[in-house]
Amino acid sequence: MLLTRHRTLFTRSILISTAVVLLGACAVGDRTNAPETGLSHDTHAASTEEQRFNAEVERIGERMRAACVSPKYKPYFAKTACLPAGITDVMMRDRTKITAAQKKAAQDVFDLTHTLSEEMRSFMISTGQPDLIEQAEASRREVDPLIENLQKALLAGRITWGEYNTQRRTLWLRESGEEAKTQEEVTRN
Repeated sequence: MLLTRHRTLFTRSILISTAVVLLGACAVGDRTNAPETGLSHDTHAASTEEQRFNAEVERIGERMRAACVSPKYKPYFAKTACLPAGITDVMMRDRTKITAAQKKAAQDVFDLTHTLSEEMRSFMISTGQPDLIEQAEASRREVDPLIENLQKALLAGRITWGEYNTQRRTLWLRESGEEAKTQEEVTRN
């Protein structure tokens, strides 16, 4: 049960993060501290399946990490963090609107992250595992519209960078389960 919960949170985080211009794998430099995927370790086939899953996460993560440092996307990442966890209070207070150069870079980042999200979803569906299929479909159905609306608002200049960063971080916290964990920690203290 616990391993399934870890895989669910990990996979959901990957989908959300990719779509929100982050991939959970971006934060994982050293895979030894990566969350469990929850795939069974009982058989060689399960081990192979877990290796395939981890390899796909790493492949997509490498592409996103490269984008985060690419000069092509610098105008976008100068205003927001690659990882939502890296969004600072200063970024959330930024009252400026998007410029033409930032708009071009942002659109390119959004196109890339959409492509990476779809690649991860296709892979998840190809596993044939019902929980992964449901997570992929739910992400497409429930989260993509929220992300697309946020991106459109930024690109159209209807919101500031601060509003974008605040909403981006909030969405990531909510969808990755971090908001509940943070609220639980506040309640405990």
